[in-house]
Amino acid sequence: MLGLLAAGTSSKLILIAALAALAAESISMGAVAYTSTLSRRSLYLSEVERERREMAELPEEERREVREILDGWGFEGEEREEMLRRIESKPKAMLDVMMAFELRLAPVHVDQARQSALLVGGATVVGSFIPLLPVFFTSNPWAIGISSVILSGAMLFAV
Repeated sequence: MLGLLAAGTSSKLILIAALAALAAESISMGAVAYTSTLSRRSLYLSEVERERREMAELPEEERREVREILDGWGFEGEEREEMLRRIESKPKAMLDVMMAFELRLAPVHVDQARQSALLVGGATVVGSFIPLLPVFFTSNPWAIGISSVILSGAMLFAV
């Protein structure tokens, strides 16, 4: 936008170019949010499978890891062993403990990708409108440019 302003382009052309950039940025940011959320989901699911295999093939190692987690929470001796037995008696609980406290991974639902894309894309639209506001109040290219920079800077620090 500042390049068009420096060239002395009309405010209508500036607005059209800025709206085109806004659309491209919003779609791009939404797509990145969508794919990164799908990647987080894929990582989570692959780690679930790896932990399940380890629980079946290396149960002593998994018990040791849960003991370390329980130690970190302040459980000791027989109390810790009782907690371990209770957790171990429910495979889903054991898996959930390992995912959350060993790997520090949270489940990612398939709908989160769409929600993330809409949130990030929408936020990009809102954020991209801020420097455009002066275009609606003046047609002077220099006034638009200076106002856009000041308004954008103010909003950056206000938020």
